[in-house]
Amino acid sequence: MSRYRLLYRRLRRAAAASAAALLVVASSAAAQGLNYLNVAGTSFRPRDSAVNTNYGGAGCISRGSGVTEFVYPVQLPHASRIRFVRAYFYDTSAKDLTFRLFRHGGEGTGIEDATFTSNTSAGYTIRQSPELDITVDNVSYATELSVLLADASSSLELCGMRIAYIDDTIFENGFGD
Repeated sequence: MSRYRLLYRRLRRAAAASAAALLVVASSAAAQGLNYLNVAGTSFRPRDSAVNTNYGGAGCISRGSGVTEFVYPVQLPHASRIRFVRAYFYDTSAKDLTFRLFRHGGEGTGIEDATFTSNTSAGYTIRQSPELDITVDNVSYATELSVLLADASSSLELCGMRIAYIDDTIFENGFGD
């Protein structure tokens, strides 16, 4: 076999190996894309059943009476990673909404992963948590979103929250092997 033909075969094998490596990197990068869990305000329930909820339209709720947090149980794939939480709300009040992402341990412990407030009175607005890197552990924790509406008025409404997360668990152990 000629020296050129041998060199050509080696280059072809190297190119094929490089292409395969690029394909793996591209697949991994695609898996890093964000997924979203969108929750309408009407899906949140008061922690205290004596608290009234008023519907403001378009999925938004306000607190009618009493004082308590409104909560939503989060179900995300085990070992996925939460990147941020975003809140959608209406605020023309002097008081704020307080948004939290919280994990409850089975033995009564808890971890507050993110807390941020509306801190505005600009009408319909969006706020986002700082960037997060929280690994979902459905074995040890129950995760929830919660909102405290500091004013019992239609001038302070929760319209919804969204969790952005990455679910690349199929790559965790070599494609399920």
